[in-house]
Amino acid sequence: MDKEGSEVADWLNPLGVTVFVAHYRTKREKNESDPWMRPLEDGQRAVSLVRSRATDWGLAADRIGVIGFSAGGQCAALVTTRFSERQYRPVDEIDGVSCRPDFSLLFYPAYLVDKEGLLSEIVTITEKTPPTFLVHTHDDPLTSLSSIEFYRQLKLHNIPAALHIYRNGGHGYGIRPVEGSDVDTWPDRATEWLELSGLIDRN
Repeated sequence: MDKEGSEVADWLNPLGVTVFVAHYRTKREKNESDPWMRPLEDGQRAVSLVRSRATDWGLAADRIGVIGFSAGGQCAALVTTRFSERQYRPVDEIDGVSCRPDFSLLFYPAYLVDKEGLLSEIVTITEKTPPTFLVHTHDDPLTSLSSIEFYRQLKLHNIPAALHIYRNGGHGYGIRPVEGSDVDTWPDRATEWLELSGLIDRN
């Protein structure tokens, strides 16, 4: 919760970004075949909840984004692409609020490609997919193809996006430096992207 949670908030808060660190479920229910379903449900609910309280919390309802790392990156990628259908039965008025994020930042997202290295069928990118910023390393043992294929589909659908593949750095570094790698420069690239996208104002 620190390396890929509170430490990320420490980066974004000074930029004027309010951050909510989500605790999502990972344990499968009995007879549940898709391990990604419960994280997706929690992600959808989180986006709707924050957007529903935007006025109360002084937030811009049209600038609600998601950020995720590794398995959380898979969750964030699914929230980014599967917003047209609620994955669970609505329980209250919050679930009537859109769960589509306005932008996404995905860092070494895992399990987005199949055995052939193509984008998994669980990920559906369309012209309505929000702008996305992606970071991966070439030597990631869980394969940078997850980010590359995601970006390729964004490009094919003319979705604003940026992809950074670092030479090395492995997996699971969060915002921390890795010896012999420059992967810890990604916050600078992400900050520039957020600014150029009109999502933050540093003036």
